[in-house]
Amino acid sequence: MDEGFSAELNEWLHEAEGVTEGDDTTPSERYEVRRTLKSAPDELTQVVYRRAFRGTEPIGPFVRKVFADAIQGGVPRSGRGVAYARIMAAQAHGSRFAHQPIVYDLSSRGDDLDVILEYVHGSTLRDVAMREGTGIDLLRRIAPSLCEAVDELHSLPDGPLIHRDIKPPNIMLTTDDRLMLIDLGIARAWHEGASRDTERYGTPGYAPPEQFGYGQTSIRSDIYALGMTLAFCLLGEDPTGTLREAEFADPRIPLELRPVLAKATAFDPSARHASARELAEDLSTVLGGSRQTASAPPPATAPIGSDKLPPVTSVRFGRLGMIWNYLLAGAWLLIVVASIAAALKPDGGVFAAYPLWFRTLIYLGMAIVPTGCVAYLALDKRRLREHRLFAGRTWLQEFLFCIALVFVCVLVCLLLYYLFVERR
Repeated sequence: MDEGFSAELNEWLHEAEGVTEGDDTTPSERYEVRRTLKSAPDELTQVVYRRAFRGTEPIGPFVRKVFADAIQGGVPRSGRGVAYARIMAAQAHGSRFAHQPIVYDLSSRGDDLDVILEYVHGSTLRDVAMREGTGIDLLRRIAPSLCEAVDELHSLPDGPLIHRDIKPPNIMLTTDDRLMLIDLGIARAWHEGASRDTERYGTPGYAPPEQFGYGQTSIRSDIYALGMTLAFCLLGEDPTGTLREAEFADPRIPLELRPVLAKATAFDPSARHASARELAEDLSTVLGGSRQTASAPPPATAPIGSDKLPPVTSVRFGRLGMIWNYLLAGAWLLIVVASIAAALKPDGGVFAAYPLWFRTLIYLGMAIVPTGCVAYLALDKRRLREHRLFAGRTWLQEFLFCIALVFVCVLVCLLLYYLFVERR
């Protein structure tokens, strides 16, 4: 890291730490960990709560990020996590960010950079796309606010902040339908005259060529990732370099949008849009000028320990969807009860002559499992999609799994029928 950047970081840290001046405790002492979201050698992400004090209840949740060995002897060793110091310093000077989580606390004690952030309640863009579908409607919903979020970082008073990792998992749609751009761990400042980045990070498919050693990342690097993310909204899958080279010639991408995406993701940075605002204007023109109203900025930063935090709200789940699920569950339970009754007390017929375990397996494989699969496929699964176990599954994947399960059950039943009926 160059000396100029080190001096800037020390200044940002000094300004940010002034907000919590007088508190000698470390973040580990002030917060209790509830769960770990990400654990890597150089970065740790946790959900934490402010510890109870003198009989009060713990306050939270918050997100805690720890960047290992980011600071050594008061001198920065890398740019990881530095963006949060800039955001917090800007907050201290009165800036309000509509699309960035609030930075509540920051310290550089020891070798680690420790950051406490607002916890964002909602779903990632990838999860929303998998749950609600992709296409032009999702693009219209996402594009204006996403461009605003990127422009917000590029328009900081003390110079642009380059995110460097814009992608669907780092874009959150909150429960009150705001868009938040998260994870500034590898973000960096623009340095006049630098030939290339000190560290090479990024997600293949979304990061531009210059981010992997071909030059210094700039505002136009984020424009590239922004263009690829917008393509994801239309495709429902990660766009490839081959598709970009073909100028997004795909039937799922409208003809009039392809030149806009091709310009945003040009190999030469100088050929891309000069700003996120310029890209938003091109999109607005193509989409018929239907820009959404910008999200309102969040309220003033709440002090640590304040109980004025956004409430935890559930994902919107329609009453009709719940009634439908109850009806499906009830119908399936009736089939289960009837099958159990028929297995226990058969009314004559061929099955009455066979053991209880055989009759139970036959009803399980021929009635309970198939109807259960049909009921599951027909469920309103918006609530289930919020669970990690179900997030990311497509309807086709679930359909194929259910078909395979029914096929196996029927096959087992036919085998049992052959062994216990035909061979007798």
